Amino acid sequence: MRRPRALTELFVVLSISAAALGAAGYLVRWLLAQPSSDPDMGRVASLVRDGAERFARGQSSIIGALAGVVGGSLFLAYGLRPAQGDVLPGFELGVWISLSFAIGAVTTLVLSQAATSIAARGSVRTAIAATRSVDAALQVAVRGGGAVALLLGAASTLTTGGLLFALLVYHGGLGDAPAAARALIPSAPWFFLGHALGATFTALLAQLSAGTFATATDIAADIGAREAGLDDDDPQNPAAIADLAGDCAARAGARAAASFATAVSEDLLLMVACSLAYGADTELRSALALVMLPLLARALGLLGTAFATFVVRTDERESPQAAITRGAAVAFVVHAFALVGAVEWLLPARRAALLGGAGIGAALGLVAVAATHYYVSVRFRPARDAADASRAGPTASLLFGLSTSLDAALIPFGLAAIAFAGGWTAGSALGGAAGGLLGLAAVGLGVSGTAGFYVALESAAAVIDAGTGIVGMTVAAERRDVRGRLLALQAPAATHRSVARVIPACTALAAVPLVALLVRHHAAQPAPEPTAAAGPWPLVAALLGAALVLWLFARLVSSVLRVSRRVLDEVRRQLRDRPPAEGDEPEGRSRARSARLADYGPCLEVAGRLAMRNMVLPGLLVVASLVAASVGLRFVSESDMGGAAVGSISSLIMGAMVVGSLGALLGTLAGGTWGNAKKYIVTGAHGGRLLVDETGARAENPTYQAAVVGDTVGDPLKDALAPALLMLVRLVPVLVLVLLPLLL
Repeated sequence: MRRPRALTELFVVLSISAAALGAAGYLVRWLLAQPSSDPDMGRVASLVRDGAERFARGQSSIIGALAGVVGGSLFLAYGLRPAQGDVLPGFELGVWISLSFAIGAVTTLVLSQAATSIAARGSVRTAIAATRSVDAALQVAVRGGGAVALLLGAASTLTTGGLLFALLVYHGGLGDAPAAARALIPSAPWFFLGHALGATFTALLAQLSAGTFATATDIAADIGAREAGLDDDDPQNPAAIADLAGDCAARAGARAAASFATAVSEDLLLMVACSLAYGADTELRSALALVMLPLLARALGLLGTAFATFVVRTDERESPQAAITRGAAVAFVVHAFALVGAVEWLLPARRAALLGGAGIGAALGLVAVAATHYYVSVRFRPARDAADASRAGPTASLLFGLSTSLDAALIPFGLAAIAFAGGWTAGSALGGAAGGLLGLAAVGLGVSGTAGFYVALESAAAVIDAGTGIVGMTVAAERRDVRGRLLALQAPAATHRSVARVIPACTALAAVPLVALLVRHHAAQPAPEPTAAAGPWPLVAALLGAALVLWLFARLVSSVLRVSRRVLDEVRRQLRDRPPAEGDEPEGRSRARSARLADYGPCLEVAGRLAMRNMVLPGLLVVASLVAASVGLRFVSESDMGGAAVGSISSLIMGAMVVGSLGALLGTLAGGTWGNAKKYIVTGAHGGRLLVDETGARAENPTYQAAVVGDTVGDPLKDALAPALLMLVRLVPVLVLVLLPLLL
């Protein structure tokens, strides 16, 4: 077998990541060089940027304090833990766990603020680009999103690879890599699980607060404007700026934090699985090659994201969706060739098992993407049928969207079951002693192949939404063509936002059996026998995991309701007390000049303060509940930490991950279907937004009103609930795996 070289694999990963970071910087410079000089748009954009960035700074200060408490507790717990034959002394292990936790938390907060800033600046440039063409607006939005995706991906591989590099340097592992340092490589991913824990904990808090902020202001702006006979992006709407700031802070900033945390947790869990495979397969000679495979695959995937970002361009004859599909195809092909090359370079002896599992995962990802497009996109029947159901009123619209999302959620679950069986079977047959474990790990590599490009599209969707709002508050009355171009981009953007959330749900489902195996291997126990000796605890644990998801579901919905009511009260107060109109604006005068009629500050302040307050208790209770449940299950089961206790903790994780993934899928698919049904009606279907009677009087179409109800219900599901549950299913396994050494 091949002898390990002097950290060549690690240096390749760090070099590619640095290049991706440079590409992200280039895209940011290109974005900032685009025109942004329109005075009215610039003034509104400045208000949006200030509101979004002020919220992001306030959020970061609170999250940083909470993360400091959790990180300090980890350091004390590991530092005071008596030595139990660990590879590293207890104090040093505590240092690496807490240091990696701090790096994960700080990096997540920095990336969230950076993504918020890029989205706020990209929105006005997208709006101005829309005055020229659809292609110009699409390129600005997608390249801004590409900058965010490359920044996140590069930060993920740089921080994880940098921690491994620092560990080896500290133990003298440069040059020819002495035996003492090489011996640490198989255990190193366990030392850095704190990195994933810091990122996921921080991202969960960011999503709780920013999701509540964005959804509550969106609901308040919609309801308040309809009551006053205004558009939701009318400059007289007091919540209009808060609504657009929420797009930047939540749909860009918080989702960037979540995407970074997802990448870090996926990579580290796969690295842990690979380290276990190395210990079980005596034919493998290079621990570094095996452990670095997930990071190298992630780094090479950045190349696909970069190429795809530049490929997306269109013209007046082509649908924007066709250009985006072309970019996704480029990202997939580049990642596929890169993954084959990585396996051939690092582990040629296990290429059959790894490529077989990766192929199954890639197929799972492709079918999930296609199914999401079918159920959400306005080009296909489900979204159009949801619009048609709105003709019977809001009840029919809600029921149809719910039934459609249930049908759609069956597909990822069925595919995940096939992927479990296929990955394990292919790996066991082709991959040696640890082939099943390698096959399951490779499934995760295949599913997430194009995830980076869809992260770029999700960020671009936030930019397009905010840019549409800026146009609505300024030139929409005089330049209907500009708003029409952005509306042509909104439906595809909403569809790809849904895809960007379905893919992490699929990877979480694909990781369920892998995480269960990691728990059992780490506890040095076989799988528990399904006999009465195990007692009721595995079932109790699974129910506790599911209950945690349902509790967070309830807290999120109630938080959104409370905050939206407070913001709506402020909107109603201002609209009730506004001075009577003195006549229509002179022809040609921009709507932005009437913005003085609204005071945007109170809505921003109320929504931001309450959203940040409502994140603290749920975030801390999630962690405390998991710790209490894990400790309790450890001691109510067998006292020697036998199979029953291990099975109980595995059941806790699986219960939370399965129910959380289901909730995220339902929220994403239902919200996406309702949202695109409304957009389909706005294009003129079923009478369009307004009906005109024989006298020429205009009235709002009841079908449109029913679709708006569905969209309003779907907003908290897809923009607050689903992203938070996706973070929860990442936090649960990482936290429990970090706790295991303290429980054994």
